[in-house]
Amino acid sequence: MSSLGTCALNTCAFKSQYYIGIWQDALPFTYEAGATVYITASMVASIPMGTKVLLYCSEDSITWTQINLNQVTYVTFTSSFSGSSLLYVKLELYSYNSLASPIITSLNIFIHQETSLYTIAIQVLSDGLTSRNVSWNVDTELQKYKIPYAWLKTMTHRKALAQISEAAGGVAYQDRNGIIRIEAGNYIERKEGGVAVDTINEDRIFEMSSPVAAAANKVQITTLPYVAQSNQVIWTLSGTNTLVAGEQKTYNVNYSDWEAVIDATASLTGTGASIIASVYRFGGADITISASVNVTITLNISGKPLKIVGSQVVTETDGDSIRRYGIKILSINENNLIQSTEISEAIAEDIINITKNPNRNIEILWRGDPTDELGDIVKVIDNNAVIVSQEFELSGNGFNTKTKLRRLG
Repeated sequence: MSSLGTCALNTCAFKSQYYIGIWQDALPFTYEAGATVYITASMVASIPMGTKVLLYCSEDSITWTQINLNQVTYVTFTSSFSGSSLLYVKLELYSYNSLASPIITSLNIFIHQETSLYTIAIQVLSDGLTSRNVSWNVDTELQKYKIPYAWLKTMTHRKALAQISEAAGGVAYQDRNGIIRIEAGNYIERKEGGVAVDTINEDRIFEMSSPVAAAANKVQITTLPYVAQSNQVIWTLSGTNTLVAGEQKTYNVNYSDWEAVIDATASLTGTGASIIASVYRFGGADITISASVNVTITLNISGKPLKIVGSQVVTETDGDSIRRYGIKILSINENNLIQSTEISEAIAEDIINITKNPNRNIEILWRGDPTDELGDIVKVIDNNAVIVSQEFELSGNGFNTKTKLRRLG
């Protein structure tokens, strides 16, 4: 809570019939690296007619995000270190009313951190690439995709990044500088106005087309909303299990009956035996037991299984594109990171906006240039376009390259 007293204007000085009042503060909180920071603000104030109040927050007091009162808004934090941090807050007041001043009694800022696709991407990249000294960049747009229950099944880091980018309707790729990049689905739209790094004229192109088959004007996404069930025994050690005095044994548990479990806790019976280490995952646990005497033990794990409740198929269509080109369906069915209709609708809308018009799709067969990379803007004859895929085939003294692009604008 930050109290402003009776006036947010330090001097309350009028400048002709127009004045500006600015108040700033820095609020300390403990930041979890990779988490998405959400802000909810409320205010007690007397605001006369003709007065505008604007509230902003930021990580660095340089790049500000406008906050709407009583609405949850995410603020981009890019630090890769957990620990004490500051949320910078700025309040601006503008007024053409020379007869009355606004009075701000109190401003309440609720800081909430939650897991998002951004969080998960940072964790996967940190786990897979830190030891290899490889850099990465995750699109902060992924912070808008909140995930109530976030986990990945056992898979390679590459597949995990593919699943994350799919859940944002986006892409994952490595750029010319060796940096791994994860981009949200609207990354192409946000490249509008960018500068082309290459010009591909007709004399460099063998074949060129705009394939209608690449269009998607009906997107169907299945949500997988997980709900935590009541606490229960989810795993029991079977058979007769005896440990001898001085023995330590680790039990590697997989929850075969449940896709995922939260709030898991192990319980042990057996005089002279104790749990000395435990690691809990969504899909299992590692429990290490030590015995001081010969003892027969029983071991149970209790927790709250996650169950899919109320799955829906979210559909986004573009009627004009369907009338012109027929129905072109794109379906996403089994991504457990897509858990809400809100996320599904955002992904579907981004995909439709990018792919509904096949005239935006360009495929060229040309000699190719390996320095042109995924995500680059290039000029193809008279159109700026973003490279979305490339296939190089060595032929004779050069490459035959099939490049798929998407026009901007």
